[in-house]
Amino acid sequence: MLSIVIVSYNTRELLRQCLVSVQRHSPDSEIIVVDNASRDESVAMVRNEFPSVRMVALDENVGFACGNNAGLPYATGEFVLLLNSDTVIEDDSLRRCVEYLEQHPDVGGLSPRLLGADERWQQPSHPFPSLANELRLACRRDVAMPKQEGEMDGWLTGTALFLRRTALDEIGGTLDAGCFMYWEDCDLSARLRKRGWKLVVLADAHVRHYGGASGGGTDQARRSDLDAWYIYGQARWYMHHRPAVESVALWFLQALDVVRMVVRSLRPDRKQDRVRAKTMAVALMRRVLGIVPPKPGSGRDGSVPC
Repeated sequence: MLSIVIVSYNTRELLRQCLVSVQRHSPDSEIIVVDNASRDESVAMVRNEFPSVRMVALDENVGFACGNNAGLPYATGEFVLLLNSDTVIEDDSLRRCVEYLEQHPDVGGLSPRLLGADERWQQPSHPFPSLANELRLACRRDVAMPKQEGEMDGWLTGTALFLRRTALDEIGGTLDAGCFMYWEDCDLSARLRKRGWKLVVLADAHVRHYGGASGGGTDQARRSDLDAWYIYGQARWYMHHRPAVESVALWFLQALDVVRMVVRSLRPDRKQDRVRAKTMAVALMRRVLGIVPPKPGSGRDGSVPC
């Protein structure tokens, strides 16, 4: 059986659309919705309109990773799908993904292809981060993207991520609770790969993804409070999965980037760089002090080091 865990935060209408599509195209799936203390009546909507869906209503917004961790104990299926609330299932793609996993017992994680609202294909996988790639980006050079079908050398995004339950249990059974948002999927993929599990993008299946519903939108439009978590999560990932020298070098590379943005922000048409530079500077200082960013909207600092 397939268990589907959907974490939602103030996405009531998109969540309704997602649940309707899942029940239409995968009626036998077990569905668990985790609500991160939404203020838009999402909990009441699910309970009233989807009585067969298990609702896990949290008292506070704990973020994406911990939200999924709150739903995973209720998942009883052999396979688990972590599904964003801003997605729509348009055909029997979920069935094809499950069949592929059943036929390939060495695959621990799988993603269908992702189709955006603009009818363009989105990237379901990315190369694992490395200092070499960071230097290429700093020099305005492109980083080679992995092929978007078959076995992946890179990591799978958490938009519609299928996991074999035995593989998930082998790496601890949870996502990285230290990441409020961003990088938990990259961490999950890295842990699966270290244990010898294969990661696959199935070209024969797709999920429609609208994107940016609960978070800060695209990288260019991300709010500064969430941007701080992105920077923190990146540093945390390097500390856990790359040599220590790369983690230190990344800090200095980002510090240099702050200086560049400050210089650019002096131009009248680049004032937005000033906000980004401040966010990065504060995040880098927090890294030195071992302090996590405050939860979005809380106004409180964390105190748990990586």
